[in-house]
Amino acid sequence: MEVCFKPLGLACFFVALADWEQDQLVFVLYHEGGRTRQHPSRRLSDRAGLSERVLSSHRPLYIRTLEEGQTAGSLLTAAELATGLIPHSWYGVPLGWGSRPAGLVSFQSFQTDAFSDSRRRVMDALAVLMSNCLGQCP
Repeated sequence: MEVCFKPLGLACFFVALADWEQDQLVFVLYHEGGRTRQHPSRRLSDRAGLSERVLSSHRPLYIRTLEEGQTAGSLLTAAELATGLIPHSWYGVPLGWGSRPAGLVSFQSFQTDAFSDSRRRVMDALAVLMSNCLGQCP
């Protein structure tokens, strides 16, 4: 958390693992609103949000604006709906490679177009490190 949340000025950060056999996306780490929260799992087959788009495309997805996120199918959390504090930039990176990524990591900011190319390369590197820890490197 200290490596990415504060230095990158994030509004939200999460790590979600895909349980393909159980058809679940499980949020194992979810940091939002300045604290770690419990976030409910959801069905992968529902292809409900941006996370599922990252997993099905097997590549990172960068959303630069709130409007772009809404058009792309962004799902809002209860805290976002209650406070009106909704991230404008969203960057999701799959964990692992192949036909079934192990999951994804997501970085979110309240600023529009918050993640430059160089910042996204740092985020990609963090995702590779997490993938390596999960034994998902090629």
